[in-house]
Amino acid sequence: MESQSSKMKLLYDIIWEMVQESNGVPIPVLSETGQSLGIFVPLGVPEPQEPPELTPEEQAEFQYRLDNIDDTVTTEEMIAWLKKDLRELDEANARNAASKLR
Repeated sequence: MESQSSKMKLLYDIIWEMVQESNGVPIPVLSETGQSLGIFVPLGVPEPQEPPELTPEEQAEFQYRLDNIDDTVTTEEMIAWLKKDLRELDEANARNAASKLR
C-alpha cells in the first residue's frame, strides 16, 4: 500500500499536468462511469510554454501555406465541393450495387 505522501505526490503530478494542458480553464472531474464528481478550478493560468520546434517538413509546409495564402476557398465553397464529391460517390456506389444485381 502506498503512503499518503506518495499518493499526494502522484495527485499533484496529475493535477499539474492537467492544469498545464487546460490553460487555466476549469477541469471537470469525472468518475470511472462518467458521473461528475466536481470541477477543479486552477488558481491561475500557468506560464506560457514555448511551442515545440517545427521539423524541416513542418516548416516547409507552413512556409508553403504562407506563400500561397491567397489560394484558398471559402467555407461555402468547400461545403459545395464536398457535397458534390459525396453525390458523385453515392452515384458510383449506386451504379456498383446495380451492376452486382444483374
